[in-house]
Amino acid sequence: MFRDGIKLHKSNFASTGQQIQRMLEAGDCYRLIIRPWRDRRTLSQNSLMWMWNADVAAAASQYSDEQHTDEELHEFFKDMFCPAKRVTVFGVTKTVRSTKLLDTEEMTCCLAERHSSLT
Repeated sequence: MFRDGIKLHKSNFASTGQQIQRMLEAGDCYRLIIRPWRDRRTLSQNSLMWMWNADVAAAASQYSDEQHTDEELHEFFKDMFCPAKRVTVFGVTKTVRSTKLLDTEEMTCCLAERHSSLT
């Protein structure tokens, strides 16, 4: 259906149930997992993060003998500030740090920590 699932609430419960009923009528079995909905990080949060990465990369390159890119700073800061998330693929669970996996609240905390460490 949808990569991130369906935002289920009382206004779409009946229509979602009808879609699921049609799927079940084919005789197949499905796994249904329900967990609280949390919005993903916003585009403005993402833009702010990349702007800061570029600014820090430019400053670090200007005031040191090393040249850095915004992508290098992104990887560096992910390790410092992103909360660790568990991801399981083919039965193997790894702990990763990724801004892509953050919801809006987690991204806000990550950006706040990054900002306070740079000021």
